[in-house]
Amino acid sequence: MMAQFDYARCGPAWFLTETCAMLACRTHDRVQQLIKSLLVRRGSNGPIADE
Repeated sequence: MMAQFDYARCGPAWFLTETCAMLACRTHDRVQQLIKSLLVRRGSNGPIADE
């Protein structure tokens, strides 16, 4: 709930700019470049980590 308040306080222009930047980051590509192990926790319907 705290995060939603912060997003609303920053305004829709900032939110859209940041959302586009976050979605443009290819998580799967970046994970392959890691040297150490990574644990990813997600829900059963997670749109970000779908595999």
